[in-house]
Amino acid sequence: MQKTISSSKSWNQSQWVRLVAGCMVLLSLSLSLINTNWLFLTAFVGLNLLQSAFTKWCPLIVFLKYLGVREQKHREMANCPIASSILVPIKI
Repeated sequence: MQKTISSSKSWNQSQWVRLVAGCMVLLSLSLSLINTNWLFLTAFVGLNLLQSAFTKWCPLIVFLKYLGVREQKHREMANCPIASSILVPIKI
């Protein structure tokens, strides 16, 4: 049986964004030891993450949707202590 990208065990879009951003930052920092101009890539990734936090739009998400990577569901966010504390209503 062949697995597809959209199976329930596959990674979701937010996991892929974190992986790609982390790899790009580490790669560009490593390459900056050879040439400091690679730090511009680090800045670009950081600025892109910053703008996506405010606009909720990331260029990588467009590409991941094209590839058929699944979106994160709200019940998956319940596994994250930070996200679940934000999503759970505060009882007064």
